[in-house]
Amino acid sequence: MSQRCFLHVGAAKTGSTSLQMALARDLRNERFLYVSGDRPNGSFALTAMFETSPGNEGPFHAANLPGGFTRYRKHQARRLEQGFELARRQGRDLILSSEETWLWSREGLVNLREALHRHGFSVEVVAYVRPLVPWVQSLFQQAVKMGRRDLSLPRHREFRNLQVRERTLLMWEVFGRERVQVRFFAPDRFPERCVVRDFCEPLGWPVPEGLSWRSNETLKLPAVQLLYAFNRFAGPVGDWGRPIPRGYRALPDHLKSLPGPPLAFHSNLLESWLADLRPEDDWIQRELGMSLWPARLPPDDEHSLLSESELFRYDPVTLDWLACETGTKVVKPTSGEVAARQVAAQVEVLRRQVSNSLIERGWSWLRKQWSGRPFEV
Repeated sequence: MSQRCFLHVGAAKTGSTSLQMALARDLRNERFLYVSGDRPNGSFALTAMFETSPGNEGPFHAANLPGGFTRYRKHQARRLEQGFELARRQGRDLILSSEETWLWSREGLVNLREALHRHGFSVEVVAYVRPLVPWVQSLFQQAVKMGRRDLSLPRHREFRNLQVRERTLLMWEVFGRERVQVRFFAPDRFPERCVVRDFCEPLGWPVPEGLSWRSNETLKLPAVQLLYAFNRFAGPVGDWGRPIPRGYRALPDHLKSLPGPPLAFHSNLLESWLADLRPEDDWIQRELGMSLWPARLPPDDEHSLLSESELFRYDPVTLDWLACETGTKVVKPTSGEVAARQVAAQVEVLRRQVSNSLIERGWSWLRKQWSGRPFEV
């Protein structure tokens, strides 16, 4: 096998969106072909095609994609096969990117490996991991955006991203240790602070000067509080097998303007979440040459979250903003479940407004934003 496939497997919250958008839309190179199905993010197509059921249906349902899963899977299979074959015929190296693949089963990874081998590609895996404390905070935000409704990250599937030793060993087992790179996600160390350059340039794919990609999805604490209240009391979300209500995925962008402190967890909560991972850091240092454990935990302040009740403690500015956006009465600035239920009802009003706005823009806008560009012939 003379041609190579560079398989980027995430992990989640390590710049995958920026990389995928750059590969799908902005970068072209006669030596490489990026294949991702019909979206920049290859997680949907690759998981549907190669991961084992029912896990392969999760992204389909969570993203509220139209149509039935079986039909969707067949469509993505055709797109992937066309891309693999085109790269083979043209003698180009293949690039795939799917942060969901970091969490795949052994069987799913083997399915993908064997399919690529059949097309004549050897596989080289690239993964990114990041320091645990900021990683935990980003993963919790992502969990809330996906509809999670409890303050216990270790019970969320997203927490599996942090199990670096387990995931790395599985990648070594399936692809071979010499074919797996695990890199430290540290934008301060990247060329021009850009993960796209850090990924592409070592492959021999120079990135033109003047281009940069940022996908800053971080929300302030008040925005997280509003989404969390909705998940807890208003919406049938948080089940990986169910679609997230239309308009919900657009709420984070709508909430970015909310002022307030950043999301931060109390050191006691972080310690309880990360305790089981601490022994793994010795292995990570020894085998991967990096440390993910903080030299010291961040200092606590009045906004550091220790319990769910603190997620239901709303700043008056937040309540005023929500009432203004929804045209409803301001919730009294109390704390606890009563206030959270009232806030959740107002967020549902906001969700419906956002949903209607999206519908008016039309499906053509959505397809333009999310569809991958046609294959180069």
